[in-house]
Amino acid sequence: MLAKYLKFILKKGGRRYLPSWESQFQWLRYSCTEDSAYCKYCVVFRDEGGLFSSKSFTDWKNAVGNKRLTLKSHDDSVDHKNAVEKAKNFISVCEGKKPSLCLSLSKAYEDKVKRNHDILLSIIDVIIVLGQRNIALRGNWDKIAHQEDGNFQFFINWKSNFDTVLKDHLEFKQHTSL
Repeated sequence: MLAKYLKFILKKGGRRYLPSWESQFQWLRYSCTEDSAYCKYCVVFRDEGGLFSSKSFTDWKNAVGNKRLTLKSHDDSVDHKNAVEKAKNFISVCEGKKPSLCLSLSKAYEDKVKRNHDILLSIIDVIIVLGQRNIALRGNWDKIAHQEDGNFQFFINWKSNFDTVLKDHLEFKQHTSL
């Protein structure tokens, strides 16, 4: 279809860009102004410059054939495959098939806030119950066992037996948290 409208410039040895390459390599795009070829994925999504992205391709002699197979080697390259994957992800996000990174991060943050809220509710429940019963929160520090045996700690540990969120928190707690 492109060949109908364009005349491709002949290089030394009568070589030129062949539009038929585009049917074999769907990513290949021709620039009339530069008489060169680019990869539509790598131009936009490749991490670092290279052939077919920031450097145009004009070596028509070695595009296909038995020796160099430049188009085929680009098609098989890791950088190209990564760029294609990024393009597919971008299109999926634009079409609403996948959530955006911002939305995913917001969801993760929202989940963490909800988890922390649930942990605090469990801790506040214990404090309220102990306060309603006029039971002191404090206890004694056992220097030999290096642990506190206070009422608060006892009831927090007891509640964690049936509160999985609190149990997970206690198992993976930081230095200063419960």
